Amino acid sequence: MQKKVLIIAEPTMLGEFVFAFLQDKFKDFIIINAASMKNARGLLNCISFDIVLAEIIRPDSSVIAMIKDISTISPNTKCMVLSAEANAACVNRALNAGACAFITKSCGCEEIVKAIDAVVNGKQHLSSDVVLSLSEHTAHAQTGSLHGALSPREFEIFVQIGQGKSLKSISDNLNLSTSTIAVHKFNIAKKIGIKSIAKIAHYCIQHGILPIAA
Repeated sequence: MQKKVLIIAEPTMLGEFVFAFLQDKFKDFIIINAASMKNARGLLNCISFDIVLAEIIRPDSSVIAMIKDISTISPNTKCMVLSAEANAACVNRALNAGACAFITKSCGCEEIVKAIDAVVNGKQHLSSDVVLSLSEHTAHAQTGSLHGALSPREFEIFVQIGQGKSLKSISDNLNLSTSTIAVHKFNIAKKIGIKSIAKIAHYCIQHGILPIAA
């Protein structure tokens, strides 16, 4: 039976190139490209994919939540992440959610091929820069991390708060009511003990969740 691969990448030149490249490399695979998370969820509801390769664009991306959903609903579907950077916090959350591979765009398409081959054979694959980032993070990390107690949705909101976004802006981004966001914000503060937006931003930068320039 042919392997079915779903690529979730925004409609950019890179996304189109990756799709075309993998079609050429895996001629015996059925490869489908979804240009948005909404389209991807529609496809996942009606097609059983062997592999999902998802591109993370933003640190607060809902990709992590989707990986957790897939791991729960379809445990035989292997999830891979393609990211612009080897952010240790993001890598750990992806792996904890159930991702089998995490690679960065700087590694090139051949690295994606290696990752797919590894995942097909039941193995995990991390690009070399991701391995280095995780090693450095482990070496410098404090004992435990407060944000590890947050759910994927809470973490998503936590990051956006750290970016200085208002409750209304977050509710628009996530298509949730402001009251729901407010409840999540209250629960976040209760779990980690940080209420100030400035302190949340500082925490996110300190733990590599946000770029330093944010």
